[in-house]
Amino acid sequence: MEGFLIAARFLHFTASILLTGVFTFERLIAGPALRPSGEAPANAARLRRRLGWLAWASLALAIGSGAAWLVAVAAGMSGKPLGAAVSQGAMLIVLTRTQFGADWLLRFALALLLGCCLLMQRRERGWAHGAICWTALLFAAAMLASLAWAGHGTATPGPSGDLHLAADVLHLLAAGLWLGTLPPLILFLAEARRIGNTDWAAVSATMVRRYSALAIASVTVLLAGGLVNTWFLAGTVPALVGTEYGRLLLTKIGFFIAMLMVAAVNLLRLTPRLAAGGTHNVVWRTTARLQANARIETALGLGAVAIVSVLGTLPPGLHAEPGWPFPFRLDIAALTPRSQILLAILALIICLCAVAAVATAAAGRYRRTGTFAVVLTLCLALGWFPLRPAIEPAYPTSYYAPSEPYASASIVRGAALYTDNCALCHGASATAMARPPPAYRYGRRI
Repeated sequence: MEGFLIAARFLHFTASILLTGVFTFERLIAGPALRPSGEAPANAARLRRRLGWLAWASLALAIGSGAAWLVAVAAGMSGKPLGAAVSQGAMLIVLTRTQFGADWLLRFALALLLGCCLLMQRRERGWAHGAICWTALLFAAAMLASLAWAGHGTATPGPSGDLHLAADVLHLLAAGLWLGTLPPLILFLAEARRIGNTDWAAVSATMVRRYSALAIASVTVLLAGGLVNTWFLAGTVPALVGTEYGRLLLTKIGFFIAMLMVAAVNLLRLTPRLAAGGTHNVVWRTTARLQANARIETALGLGAVAIVSVLGTLPPGLHAEPGWPFPFRLDIAALTPRSQILLAILALIICLCAVAAVATAAAGRYRRTGTFAVVLTLCLALGWFPLRPAIEPAYPTSYYAPSEPYASASIVRGAALYTDNCALCHGASATAMARPPPAYRYGRRI
């Protein structure tokens, strides 16, 4: 059952992201890039048809996967098999009496309106066609944003819950604007390579430049929303590395960083090369490389979406007991204020050097990359010395929450128990080594 639910969530998230991406690409990237061209509009009809088919396929997938998600949730809430959940009315109860059901009905209505827009697009021309496309984009974005009400963001109470929900909405929309526009971009680059004339090369440069600007804005919003979500759902290092939720979240962050690295190569190396023009072979080799990198980005993005589909079925990291996986931990409170300030400065320099090293490597400036790597290494070595006093032994249960809160009464009881059972070996102040004295070694008196 859980696998069925995760698969339904993955397909629905993917379809919703694609729907937003297709209409965004047509309105904000393809349309403005194709309009000023002379010969390109004659060949643009084929591209628009392919985008239309991609939108129809995404809409059908969104409706089908949404229905499967509803059935899976109804079966999970009722404790019945999938067929029984449908035939015995559990699905109707979920639709009419739960927040998930209300959110599902809203998405279904938006999907029907999107279908109407797609039908009308084929009949209208001119300004009416543009108005319908903008309306379809609005419906698709609303359908994607409504997924926030099916996640953990709605469980946070008070004003902080509003912030969490807003971050979820922005995070989803940014995913649609970046990841969702990658498949349409791949279709366009394939079409440009198929036609292969000078006009399409110029259009390709314009379109890739517009896409890069949109991707930069989307990544900024994604990063901000992701930080807020991480703070609310796994806001501590133990929750990140010591829970299943946190480890999956770290894996998702790894996919995101890998996407950023590929995108940096596209932005800093391939896009300027395509804009500079050059020989026919250079232009189309660059276009082919951009298309291949877009496929890699799409695959990494789908991996991140798959992880999100699993995370929605798990309790957040802050709501679970973390099992600390390392034999040591850092106690920053043990450091002097001067050491803490020095470490904060070094951490900032390390982050900046890491970003600069990736950017210069993506741009092909490897000497600068080496310089930043040397500075980063020196900062790491320098930070080791003030950090050493903060390193302490740790155990898997180091961050377990005590079953009984520490209060004066519990401390008094604990002191009495320690005096009766522990002080003989460990001393009255617990400073002796954890080793039996010679008279009681091996568990017997000698």
